[in-house]
Amino acid sequence: MTQTASKPAPKCPGPVACENCDLYELCCALDGFAKGWLPGAQTRATLRSLAPGAVLYREGMPLRGIYAVRKGIVKALRTDPSGEKHTVAFHVPGEVLGLDGFSTRQCTADVIAVTPTIVCELPVSLLMTSGPAAERLRVPLQRLLSQPAASAAVRQGRSTKRRLRAFLCELADRLREHGFAPSDVYFDTTRRELAEVLGAHVDSLRSAIEELECEGELQFEARRFRIPSAGSVAGRSSAR
Repeated sequence: MTQTASKPAPKCPGPVACENCDLYELCCALDGFAKGWLPGAQTRATLRSLAPGAVLYREGMPLRGIYAVRKGIVKALRTDPSGEKHTVAFHVPGEVLGLDGFSTRQCTADVIAVTPTIVCELPVSLLMTSGPAAERLRVPLQRLLSQPAASAAVRQGRSTKRRLRAFLCELADRLREHGFAPSDVYFDTTRRELAEVLGAHVDSLRSAIEELECEGELQFEARRFRIPSAGSVAGRSSAR
């Protein structure tokens, strides 16, 4: 009897080293003054685990904290004017979630785990302190809040194939910035989700995927997405 080999589970990048995490500077600032000015208060992020498909928070909920992805990959979904939810971004270890809702204290998206995931949660209440503590937190907090949204640039003025290639390059760069080898990462998604992130039609994305697969820049089988060679993707993107 012939046995079919089961496909490997999605690769969960992480855990990210603290110094490679976007929350690191803010955590260090909190650590520096906590003992003197906030005795007995929670001054460090707490860990929270999520199974694939589990919800970290929902659009419209009060924002309880900001979250650094420590391990795994999550996706963000937003509601369009017609009431439909669409995937707008994927987030990798070392990136921080919840910043876009910081000013209103309200979550602006659904955030759902794609792989087994661990996040570090830093309560918003801790960041709203006053006095000397507030001044110490101001600079690292402003740096965080000024970060561009993931995948925003790949949607602008390109063919679907070029958008997809730009997305792969951006994803690879973000993984490298946080200490990971992009070619070692693969996760489950759908063509529809990728099309939503890219602002493209599913049919044109299907053709773009087939072309990049033939060129060895991407593997997409069933729901499994993988970058086989991030270096070749970056090289071809810069050459075109």
